[in-house]
Amino acid sequence: MTEKFQSKNQTKRKEWDLEEYRRKALEREEKEWELKNPSRSSIIARREYLKAREGALDLTRNLGKTKVVSGNTPLNKQGGFYCPECDCVIKDSANYLDHINGKK
Repeated sequence: MTEKFQSKNQTKRKEWDLEEYRRKALEREEKEWELKNPSRSSIIARREYLKAREGALDLTRNLGKTKVVSGNTPLNKQGGFYCPECDCVIKDSANYLDHINGKK
């Protein structure tokens, strides 16, 4: 009679393979460490050396002039200093010099 009322584990809980997850965690930590600390043998992108500016910057060319700027005015015609490489307009000369010199 005791056999008839014995209960079975019917919860069907997943049994975790601790060794497998420990191995996966170690692999993930190794990948993260390699990304944070690249080895010397990995390829490093080379940057060009600094070059002297060929042309003079004329920061006073629009000094004292008035411009009418609408929503349809192209960026290179708007008020401020235009950077053709970045296609952006910078409003004051100090920030423009920082931008051209690579600080921002």
